[in-house]
Amino acid sequence: MVSYVDIRQPQGGSSRSLKRHLALGLGLFTLLLAAGISFLVEHLAAESSMRQIGLQLAERAAETRNRLDIALHERFRDIRSLAAYDVGRDQAAAGTRARMEGIRKGRPLFAWIGHADASGRVTIAAGGVLEGTDVSQKPWFKRGLQAPAIDERVEADALPGGTVGDLRYVAMGIPVKDAAGRVNGVMGALLDWEALHQAGPALGGATRAFVLSADGLVLYGIRALEGKKLALPSVAAASPADSVWRRERWPDGDTYVTAATRTRGYVDDPNTGWIVVLRQDPGEALAEVGRLQLEIAAAGVAVGLLFAALAWWFADRVAKPLTSISEAADRLGAGERDLSIPAVTGYAEVERLGASLRAMLSNLRRQEEDLVQTRDKLELRVRERAAELARTRVDLEATMAEREHAQRELTREKERLDLALDAAEVAVWTYDLASGRIELSEQWAIMLGGARGITVTSVEDMIALVPEVERGAVKEAMAAAAKGIKDSYVVRHHVKRANGELLLTESRGRIVERGGDGRAVRMAGTVRVIDTEPAKR
Repeated sequence: MVSYVDIRQPQGGSSRSLKRHLALGLGLFTLLLAAGISFLVEHLAAESSMRQIGLQLAERAAETRNRLDIALHERFRDIRSLAAYDVGRDQAAAGTRARMEGIRKGRPLFAWIGHADASGRVTIAAGGVLEGTDVSQKPWFKRGLQAPAIDERVEADALPGGTVGDLRYVAMGIPVKDAAGRVNGVMGALLDWEALHQAGPALGGATRAFVLSADGLVLYGIRALEGKKLALPSVAAASPADSVWRRERWPDGDTYVTAATRTRGYVDDPNTGWIVVLRQDPGEALAEVGRLQLEIAAAGVAVGLLFAALAWWFADRVAKPLTSISEAADRLGAGERDLSIPAVTGYAEVERLGASLRAMLSNLRRQEEDLVQTRDKLELRVRERAAELARTRVDLEATMAEREHAQRELTREKERLDLALDAAEVAVWTYDLASGRIELSEQWAIMLGGARGITVTSVEDMIALVPEVERGAVKEAMAAAAKGIKDSYVVRHHVKRANGELLLTESRGRIVERGGDGRAVRMAGTVRVIDTEPAKR
């Protein structure tokens, strides 16, 4: 008997569900499409905008580097012009000081210009500042005695009124030579970092400039970072050849677009290897991208609602011809077979659905008939299989009983064998020639006067129990058998017991296993007691 489950739904439910699903589906699809387009546009626009910012920032970093190189070159040229004038030959110090003051006033970068003699005492300076001061320990003076030199880490207290501890000056020194070419002093100058920075190109409010020493120490920039190392990937990758840019996180925790390059120096000027770093907050540039993304999202929502309304109208037209077919399908699903599927026209898909349902109904009827026949055959096979399993179980139980009986018989036979060996004072042994391992039965331990138990030993330990005068015969017999000269051997010899007594035994052995090359692999045999009243030796 075939039973059925009623799966019919309330009339009209399928039509409303179709309209709702189509409307929601198309609307959701449109929203997702708009969201995807918005994300893609935002990503591409952000990447393009970021790349444009980076390239522009790299160009400005290169321009800043070039202007910095030019500014330092021009200042070196000014100091060289003073150094070329032999101060020692000029008897009018006031005239020399006037030249210095003229250069300093015409060049805002100079914070101080002065001449120090070979001992390091400032003899002449613009405005008389630091005249008489000893500068012999200043790096710019010591290096300036040898060649043009520059020192970028000059603290602000180098001049009167400066703030102690701030790295705010760059010092440069040029050797001064007399007519004979001997160095008789150093022409030095201090450059103001602020004025040096102003010599570069104008930067927007969102862009900050930094100058780092060759080893990454911040010389100029944000006061909180000056005197500290700036460990950034862009700084590590900076080179004189070109500017590099990256988007990276700074010590303050914010992410900036960063461009970096190294100074190149001019002609015979000392190259400082400074690193020029520009950074810019990308937030302003990306704000326009965010607005574009919102506009695309809003347009997507509007189009999604429009598509949802169109889907609602379309679903209503599609649902009407499906209603009659769905009712017949509900009855078919509930188990009714005496029915006919209506032929509905209007859409090719609906017509195919009706034809498919009619074919399905015909197939169901045939399958139910086949199912009844198959069920009867299956029940017969199950009964036959159950009987076969019952017989197999009986046979298996009988086999298990026979095996248990054979196991008990084997155990009894082993016990009888052990008793016979004990009574005959015979021990059984096996010898693995590859490992040198010898295993003896429990009787061997008793024969030696020890506790009953299996003995595992080696050839050397076994030979050690034999008196020295008999060892040669035992070794010769075992070697002859091991080499294949003889398949077996019999030898009588004494063994030393635990209490020191000597026990006369007869050892028999033969080869029980050979390798592929014919060599003996394993031997087995017995040891029995001959002299039951051994004497001490």
